[in-house]
Amino acid sequence: MLQYLNFPIYINIYVTLRCNIGCRHCIDNASIDIKKDKNILNDKKFYDIFDYLLTNGVRDISFSGGEPLLRKNIFNFIKYLTNRKCRVTLLSNLTLLNKNNLE
Repeated sequence: MLQYLNFPIYINIYVTLRCNIGCRHCIDNASIDIKKDKNILNDKKFYDIFDYLLTNGVRDISFSGGEPLLRKNIFNFIKYLTNRKCRVTLLSNLTLLNKNNLE
């Protein structure tokens, strides 16, 4: 018998629609333009969503966008989730990765 989950176990969240590269082939048509983020949620709403997802059994969240490393508080999001035993993945072009934010 096929059984269904009551809630997904994996979620992908767009944390920005901006990107530092702006590839022509981008499915999201992302660019560095700050106006792209006018409809993106604020940090408080993201934390509310995280709490809701974790309460309902989600244990694997990925961040994408555009380029998730352009999100001002992305590392706070990651720390918040990993402290609650959630696996976090960044779907990134990695061009903004440096020694500072690797730590």
